Amino acid sequence: MAAQGVAVAALSALATFTIFAFLIPQMDPECSSNGTGSRVCPLPEARNPALIGILEVRWPPADGWEGLGITVAVLSVFAALGISIFLSMDDPWSSIGGAPHTVGLQAALAGTGLALVAAGIGYVRPIVALALAGAGLLALLLAALTYRRFVRTVRRRHVEHQRRRQLREHGTRVIADVLDVSWRPGAGTSEREIFEVTARPRGTTQVVTALPGVPRSDAPVIDGTVDVCADGEHDHPTGINVVMDADPDSVRDPDFEQRYPDLSRS
Repeated sequence: MAAQGVAVAALSALATFTIFAFLIPQMDPECSSNGTGSRVCPLPEARNPALIGILEVRWPPADGWEGLGITVAVLSVFAALGISIFLSMDDPWSSIGGAPHTVGLQAALAGTGLALVAAGIGYVRPIVALALAGAGLLALLLAALTYRRFVRTVRRRHVEHQRRRQLREHGTRVIADVLDVSWRPGAGTSEREIFEVTARPRGTTQVVTALPGVPRSDAPVIDGTVDVCADGEHDHPTGINVVMDADPDSVRDPDFEQRYPDLSRS
C-alpha cells in the first residue's frame, strides 16, 4: 500500500511539473496564426523576453519537444489514476477493522502540491511564481487534512472492530426473529453485503437493529432468523450494542440474486 501511494505521488508530481514547467511556457503569447490554422512563432534568439509576458520562465527552451511533454503528462496522469483506483486497502487493514480508500487521493494531492511549488520557482514573474506556490501549498494542506481524517477513521474503525470482537467472544448469543431487512447497495464488498436488520431476540420484547455483513446467499429474510450477540449494554460509546450474524439454520431467500444483484460485476 505504501509503495502504491508513493507511485501515485511521484506520477502526479511528474505530470503536474511537466504541464506547468514544460508545456505551458510553450504557449508563447508572441506566437500568432498564419491564417491556415498553423502557429507561427519567432525564433528563440529573436524573442524579446520583456514581451513574453506572464509565461516568461527561467526554464531552458525546449522547442520541438512539446509532443514528448504531452506524452509524459498524459501517461503519468492515467497511470496515477489507474493505481489510485485499484489501490487495495483491504490488506493489511482488514485485521484491525479496515481503512477508507483515500490513500490514492492523498498521495495525488501531495505529489501535485510539491510539483506546483517546484514549478513555480522557475517562473520569473513573481505573481505567477507566488500563484503556483500558493496552489501547491493549498494542495499540500488538503493532503495533510485528508491524512489526518484517514488516521482518525482507522482508529474509529479499529475501536468498533474491537467492540464487535468483544461481543462475539464474551457476549450472550441468542436467536432473533427478523422483522425488517434493508439492503445497503455499495456499502459492502463483492463477498459480503451490508444489510440493516431489525430483529427481536426470542424470549424478549426488545427490538434490536444492526448492520451485519454477510454473503448475498445468506441475506437475512423477513420471518427468518439471525444470530445476535449482546452483553446487556445499551449505550456503548461506539454505538454498537449488538452484533448480528447469519443463522446457518435460517430459511434463505430463493430470489437473493435478483433482489441483491452483484453491483461489482455491473
